[in-house]
Amino acid sequence: MSAAAGASTPIQMRSKLSKKFLLGAFAVVAVATLATPVAADFGCPLAQTCNKYCLSINLKGGYCGECISMVGSYLVRSDLCNCVFVSKNWLHIFTPHLWKLVHIHCRRGSSRHTFFERPTQDQLDNWFQKLKRSIEAGGLDRNGQYVQTFDCEHYEAVELLAARGMTCTGIRVLNLGSYPDPDLLSLKSRKFAYVRSLDLSPLICILNRNSHLRHLRVAGRMLDEKNYDFTQLLEAIPRSIVCLSLREWDPIKGKRGYDRDLLAKEYESKNDSTSYLEEQEGQGETRFPRLKKVEFCGYAFDLNKRTMEYILKNSPNLEILSLGDIYQPIPLKPISRILVRYCPRTMHLYVLNWTDCLDAELADLLDSGKAGWRTLDLPTTWSMRDEDEFGPLSTAAILKHSPTLENLRLDDSRKFSRAAADELSRMAPNIQRIYVRPGEPVAVAFVVWSFCLEQL
Repeated sequence: MSAAAGASTPIQMRSKLSKKFLLGAFAVVAVATLATPVAADFGCPLAQTCNKYCLSINLKGGYCGECISMVGSYLVRSDLCNCVFVSKNWLHIFTPHLWKLVHIHCRRGSSRHTFFERPTQDQLDNWFQKLKRSIEAGGLDRNGQYVQTFDCEHYEAVELLAARGMTCTGIRVLNLGSYPDPDLLSLKSRKFAYVRSLDLSPLICILNRNSHLRHLRVAGRMLDEKNYDFTQLLEAIPRSIVCLSLREWDPIKGKRGYDRDLLAKEYESKNDSTSYLEEQEGQGETRFPRLKKVEFCGYAFDLNKRTMEYILKNSPNLEILSLGDIYQPIPLKPISRILVRYCPRTMHLYVLNWTDCLDAELADLLDSGKAGWRTLDLPTTWSMRDEDEFGPLSTAAILKHSPTLENLRLDDSRKFSRAAADELSRMAPNIQRIYVRPGEPVAVAFVVWSFCLEQL
């Protein structure tokens, strides 16, 4: 962080702070701004200048230490790492800022680096081992109360957080996974019923500790609804949750004989035994009253239909729904029925691989938006067939929501005609972005844009 950046950063002070504290705060900022670095050992201008001048301003009195801590809340992680080596006092001041975010990549494919800068799997494993040694040495015991974001997809991290994170009660963002997954690597010669279930008690323990959790993301085998403790896992999700993401759970990786009619009958038929979904409906109480965004990505809907129905039926204030399955088409009929009855406020919809459905099925899904769609993002991955194409019923459903529509993407929509595009341009006053790839060119005076609901 440069000195100029430090000068432009606003520091909000509480009104109850004394004049001595305010003078100390301005002294730290002034020194960091005007003074020149004297040592090149740490590379952080703030660390260099404050190490020379600010530590003499009654650091033991507490005021200057709290002031430096407030300045540290605006530093990037690399500068924080430099600051902890200045002195023992600074080590105690800046360590809580480092523990606010625990973020370790565990898989090479999940790295945000470019292709050439992407670290190897051995490097990622070494990073996790360093985190593991730090936790086992008591890092979470001493600093767990500062952790706000815990992001690690290694299943061993779940066990460590449950066993050593007794003080981690203020987590707001939790991202956990089941990596590595040795049982699924050799699944070609195995059946789904023989996949070993993971122990969910550590995750249940973590959720019970963090009653104010807002963002939860779970991936892998922990989402197996055949697990004996899976019902307890759903019940342990706190009511404060705002964003829920369930990802990467398709144990047979699309190797199934897909029959659309058979799947529809399976969804319409009642279960032989009373499920926890039916028990929850009888209580007349919603489990997730604050839930705004739900994401199912790489999720086998035919194998996890109870989970999907349970979450959607208990989310009356849901606004953003993201559905994606790269292995098989997503059944739209049950989703349409649930949205109409239980999710009247849904305004943003993303569906990946919605093909292999009739025009009427897609039209029913589009009509299920009672609050009026603002975003409709419908990309495809399967080749379209004549009976599956975006037809006149779906076109009419789109036009019906044109007064509220802001973002629209339709991949391979060969039947979305020029006349429909012109009518949409006249009827949609709030349209901002549109991407349509029809069979013939359509002149649309809108911005071409590929959506990403992660930005919402």
